[in-house]
Amino acid sequence: MISKNLHRLHAKRWLYCFAIATTSAHGMAAAQQTVDTVIVTPKPDYIPDASLATKSDTPAREVAFSTSSVGQALLRDMGVTTMNDALQLVPGVAAINGIGNFNARYRFRGFLASSQLKDGFRQQVNFPVTEFQNVETLEVMRGPGSALYGRFEPGGVLNIVTKRPGVAIGEIAFSLGDDGKRRATLDFGGGANQMLSYRLNAALENSETFRDYVNNKSNFIAPSLRLKFSPKTNVDLNAEFGKRRAAFDRGFPLALNFPVLSIDASRFLGELEDRFDNTSKAGNIMLNHALSDGTKFRLGMASNNATSTGDYFFPVGTTPLISNAGVVSRRRQETQDTNKDTTLVAEAAGRANWGGVSHKWLVGLERNTSLEDSVISRATVNALLDINNPSYGAIRSPAT
Repeated sequence: MISKNLHRLHAKRWLYCFAIATTSAHGMAAAQQTVDTVIVTPKPDYIPDASLATKSDTPAREVAFSTSSVGQALLRDMGVTTMNDALQLVPGVAAINGIGNFNARYRFRGFLASSQLKDGFRQQVNFPVTEFQNVETLEVMRGPGSALYGRFEPGGVLNIVTKRPGVAIGEIAFSLGDDGKRRATLDFGGGANQMLSYRLNAALENSETFRDYVNNKSNFIAPSLRLKFSPKTNVDLNAEFGKRRAAFDRGFPLALNFPVLSIDASRFLGELEDRFDNTSKAGNIMLNHALSDGTKFRLGMASNNATSTGDYFFPVGTTPLISNAGVVSRRRQETQDTNKDTTLVAEAAGRANWGGVSHKWLVGLERNTSLEDSVISRATVNALLDINNPSYGAIRSPAT
């Protein structure tokens, strides 16, 4: 019996070696044959123009940074409407749950982003309404090159490029999705004359989620104008106004005594009247001027304001369960957050030949002021909820 097993083992070895030799011989013969050239050409609409890495028109292949750009064509074809979905298309960036699953947060190479750029201007990421109906391109630069934009994490920086006037378009779209999602969008633009062009984007959305009693309602409008004084001089004015109401949902608590795996994922631990409201206002104005020798000037100012108010229940402490039967202790909380950003930018860029070598140069100044104010009030009386058979309607004790 032992000899038979050894015999079979040797046979397998010989067969394995023979297969390698045969494959190698065919590979050598194939190498001597002429192979037709195959050229892979990416879809042009999927390669948007991007200048994030150098703030110039330098092609991405000539930039010594790791960059990615996601344009409007790809966002449209993929049906992207949220930041978390968009970041799935960008390597090196990981989307994470925001505060109460209300806003979008993300990490660059492990570093949590506290700020982002919109049209090249700084914007805090705490509670802005980022509506993709008005997004033309997402530009991402990974690594310490983000220092070019001042106070940013070494993991990278994200720039949201909004849609601009100067194109003739008229589009109305409606969409339906899972969990009762209903969405309507508008994109309308053109030119009143050679000097003035305009564009208007708007979106309305009402949707449920996979969580019980957690829904989302939002409306958004973004008008923009372009004043073209000459072929080399123009002024862009852009504004955004967004409102969103949703339930504040932290999910299940990270507690050792909480049965995360045995409870239905749709279970909501808050109250039916819980709410979280956000109002976001943003705007910028940019003057662009080019000289005959290719030197370009850019002067701009941006302002972002976001106000959020919340009234909701959440599990208390690191051990929220007070009995093995599954009774969770909750507490009412009220929050009010205000974020204000103001940025001034002045830049000049051009080309020059020094020492027989062609150079691109950039010089600029930026001043940014960010103010954040947060007020949290909590009730002193706890409210109980059976996670297996929830009965909502807890008394909303005063929060102090």
